[in-house]
Amino acid sequence: METNTDNENSDRESNSEQNDDSELLRHRASLDGINERLFVLLVERFEITEELQRHKTIVGLPARDRAREREQIIDLQKKAEEVGLDKAFVKQLMQLIYDEVIKSSSRRTENNGGGRSEHE
Repeated sequence: METNTDNENSDRESNSEQNDDSELLRHRASLDGINERLFVLLVERFEITEELQRHKTIVGLPARDRAREREQIIDLQKKAEEVGLDKAFVKQLMQLIYDEVIKSSSRRTENNGGGRSEHE
């Protein structure tokens, strides 16, 4: 036989689960928004690098500037350390972005029938 205390505990557990679910949904919605902004920033970054690659081709510069990439990574790793992010993760992420920019530029060049294919 259930007592009032059992019912009260059950009600509290249900309310707690509902609160947990709403908190979970709130956090997921926040993360979804951040993911969307990251995506938009990546699209914007790729558009700008595409313009930069066209300019570099016109003025005869190599597509990739590894010294600048290293400087950027070092700067971001310092910032990562200040806020407690893993420096190795930041380096890996930025290298992935740099590599993808070059691959994307290469694919566009091949699809457009020419241009410089060497990026070093």
